[in-house]
Amino acid sequence: MVDPMSALPRRVVLDHETLSSCAANDPIDDWRRKLKNAGVLREPLAHLGLSGGPSGGEGGKVSVEAWAEVQRRFYELERADEALEAILGWTELAWAHRKALGVIAAATLIGIQMIGQVAILFGILGVLIGALMFSPRRRGRAQRRREKAAEALIAAVQHLMSQSFIESNDGVIFEAAPHRAFLLRRIDDLRLERAGLEARQSELVHLRAQLIRANEALGLPPEDGEVRAVDEERARLDARDAGLISLERRLEAQLEEFNRALERLRLLATREALSRKVGELLEERRGDAALRAAAEIEVDVVAIHAEMSRLGVRLSDADLSLRAALEAEAAARGQSTRLIAETKPKPAP
Repeated sequence: MVDPMSALPRRVVLDHETLSSCAANDPIDDWRRKLKNAGVLREPLAHLGLSGGPSGGEGGKVSVEAWAEVQRRFYELERADEALEAILGWTELAWAHRKALGVIAAATLIGIQMIGQVAILFGILGVLIGALMFSPRRRGRAQRRREKAAEALIAAVQHLMSQSFIESNDGVIFEAAPHRAFLLRRIDDLRLERAGLEARQSELVHLRAQLIRANEALGLPPEDGEVRAVDEERARLDARDAGLISLERRLEAQLEEFNRALERLRLLATREALSRKVGELLEERRGDAALRAAAEIEVDVVAIHAEMSRLGVRLSDADLSLRAALEAEAAARGQSTRLIAETKPKPAP
């Protein structure tokens, strides 16, 4: 009996939390482990060509191609790392045996003097001295190649982290939703901030009751200047909490819309993968629907951060790399939009 689930395409979901932990100076083994755990190396994509697209700008890499670019850059880093390790290993071996090489050279000198072939001695010594002299230069070049490869890889990772998409390729569905991860983190930040306000309010309520009891025990008016100051602080915290609640509800609504858009993209990608599996081509109108669905998962990262900053919300630092990538992408996209508007032909007067 054929399992009906076997007809469904494979699905790879990018783990942005793991991906955001990557650093340019990570050892190659750490890079390999993180990219595997993040899902980047799970399916081969490095063979894909590059092309620009509406969402990637002129000459930019978009969606699955950005995924493939990370794979390519990682393999370049692997090769550069292997070349550097080979040079370092040879240099260490040469220096470890430099005393033995000196003894061999001295013995060779005696032998050569005995047979009168001085030219051979200089040849041997020249090779040994040249190897030791030029190894630092080769090591430096290899180190620079490795550093450049690591920089290119981290740039590719940050670009991938800035895009939300769901696409199929060769029967596999690739899903990346950094904006969803961003919204979830910001909602968590707001809830943590509100929990702190609630704890502060509880302290103030308890303090107010103690002040009133102390005043009454002393025969003083229950509510004095200090009690009124506590009331003012509670009112200020209530207003702040109201602002946080309003923003949290808006982000939750945006997250709900985002999830609906993602589900729509999943269905489209699954349909495309199944169509390709039976040798069909998608109609142009379905491709247009995918573009429209992709446009629905835009998140105004800069505006959200601006409002949270205005409300004084402390942002968690666990997603610094993800936030930086999303903000850079948003800024670049805004700049592109302005350039397009500025270069657009103006109507004749």
